[in-house]
Amino acid sequence: MRVVVCEEFGPPTSLEEVDVPCPTPSADEVLVRVEATGIGFVDGLLIQGKYQIKPPLPYSAGGEFAGKVEAIGDEVKDFAPGDAVFGTSYASLADFVCTKATRCIEAPAGLPVAQAASLWDKYLTAVYALYTRGLMQSGETLLVLGAAGGVGTAAIAVAKAMRARVIGAASTPEKRATAETAGADATVDYTQEDWRKSLKAITPEGLNLVYDPVGG
Repeated sequence: MRVVVCEEFGPPTSLEEVDVPCPTPSADEVLVRVEATGIGFVDGLLIQGKYQIKPPLPYSAGGEFAGKVEAIGDEVKDFAPGDAVFGTSYASLADFVCTKATRCIEAPAGLPVAQAASLWDKYLTAVYALYTRGLMQSGETLLVLGAAGGVGTAAIAVAKAMRARVIGAASTPEKRATAETAGADATVDYTQEDWRKSLKAITPEGLNLVYDPVGG
């Protein structure tokens, strides 16, 4: 099978496609035929050695995937060959990927495979940040920075599911429209010098939480 390998840290052009034997799932793993791979900002940092962790070289790139279960380990009960799933694993830029069954979720019927491949990191990050770390409560007001990106729109969706009021901050009219389509109750342009005044006009009572996937 084909797999994309990072032999040394560098730009995407330094990645190599190589042929390797197809893996065999262990007792608690599933083997998935990959139909789509999610590529995010973190993947670009990892292959350049600029992320907070550095995988030992060489390593197989890609962290999120979607596809069909090809085979299962002896202890796996929740999946069967042919099931549509999405999940996370190293080496997802490949024809097949082996990962623990606990790192897979059954894909809802009708969900496009490319969208399924982009869900794991973004939505679990939002759940962890808002529910586990932020302890957000129903009725609270959340500001989401970078609200039009994949991480930002996931945060909006999770926050709305938790019945929060969401303000999306984004830099262009198109991006603010995207945030509103994702469910934001209001938006602000954080490139404006006096954007905090606009924020105070929207929520004079102030904010309970700020979700900042941008940093800096």
